Amino acid sequence: PVPTERFPAWRLLAYTQNHDQIGNRARGDRLAESLDDDQLLLGAMLMLGSPYTPMIFSGEEWAASTPFPYFSSHPEPELAQAVTEGRVREFARLGWDPDEVADPQDPATYRSAILRWDELETGRHAVVLAGYRELARLRHQLPELTNPDLRRVHCTVDEDARWITVERGDVLLAANLGDSAATIALTMDAYEVVWQTPTPVSLDDERLDLPRHAGAVLVRR
Repeated sequence: PVPTERFPAWRLLAYTQNHDQIGNRARGDRLAESLDDDQLLLGAMLMLGSPYTPMIFSGEEWAASTPFPYFSSHPEPELAQAVTEGRVREFARLGWDPDEVADPQDPATYRSAILRWDELETGRHAVVLAGYRELARLRHQLPELTNPDLRRVHCTVDEDARWITVERGDVLLAANLGDSAATIALTMDAYEVVWQTPTPVSLDDERLDLPRHAGAVLVRR
């Protein structure tokens, strides 16, 4: 959305996934099922570093392993059957195997969506959660990251190499969305890295080297 006087930037939401996008998939699979930890935290960095209000979907902040399939509890038999059969027909048109489409009326579909809070301190879940916490701390600490003035947001994109930088005052967000390493030239300014993805970046006075799927938050010295 484009901010207007009636709907300024702070009233617009930024997110990487939400209940509509995930719940309306055939299996309710989250991004964590398809993306690695670096990619998940790149999305978090761009979301929490944007001038918009970030919206974090339940469990996203620790790469929850549980899906979020669409579920319902219609007491009317005719409606319940129509919903179940309708979703099978809908996803069949998109090439899904009917056996993969979660039955919204099956209690097991609902139970599969219940978050597993015991995941937070283990494996990749702890890694992603630590990244989200640090990014949230930086958003609170660096006033540039909560400034809704889009005139102070400057982006540079290399569509071939698939990297993007977002400059917000003295803060620079750099993300390599590609599957190959990327190098970004830094001219005139000296920066320090205050946050980076689990796969670390390399910085000197003139360049920032980003492995595949890696990214960083830099602050001008």
